[in-house]
Amino acid sequence: MNLFEGPGARRVPTQDCEDSIALGRSVPDGAYVLGVRPEFLRRDERGPLRARIVLDAFHGACRYLHADAACGRVVARVGAEHSSAAGEEARFAVEAAGLRLFDPASSRRIA
Repeated sequence: MNLFEGPGARRVPTQDCEDSIALGRSVPDGAYVLGVRPEFLRRDERGPLRARIVLDAFHGACRYLHADAACGRVVARVGAEHSSAAGEEARFAVEAAGLRLFDPASSRRIA
């Protein structure tokens, strides 16, 4: 799970990151941790999250792309046919259906 910290808002400015992730839905006020599973983080040339590929891990039916962004390491699951080279710059978008919000104090899911 990719985890990002941010304040309650319709856009989450990711910690130590100049980019933000649009939530696409209303969320509670206050601090929370945004969780995104790798299958809901996809390559998108216009995506808000910029990163550099560090590892393309082939797993038969899919690949896990490990990438370094200003806000830390992210992992995206893509189809096996979408290979990437280490050092390649990439942009990622988040599918709103895959967003999860967690309480930073208790780690419990809140949305």
